[in-house]
Amino acid sequence: MGLDGASEEEPCGAGNYSTAGASQCVPCPAGEFTDAPGQDSCTSASAGYAVEASGSANQTACGPGTYSAGAGATKCAACTEGSFQALIGQSSCALASAGHLVG
Repeated sequence: MGLDGASEEEPCGAGNYSTAGASQCVPCPAGEFTDAPGQDSCTSASAGYAVEASGSANQTACGPGTYSAGAGATKCAACTEGSFQALIGQSSCALASAGHLVG
């Protein structure tokens, strides 16, 4: 009987990672991503962005009216009553100015 050992290594695909000596790739958890193959760790979503699903290869910018305050967000939060955000990829909302309202 012959032995069937590995003769080469293969990189883990984007959205996955592995540590040295691993026999399987692991999906990045929600809130983290890898955008290139062959990574040994995942990157947390930046403030103003979110990664909703595990195994993601990219982060998604929070849309107008939403924000994410810190790194590693799994969802963007809606601006609270009396505040707004007109731009994408933001880490906070602004309060309505005196004499204005948010509707």
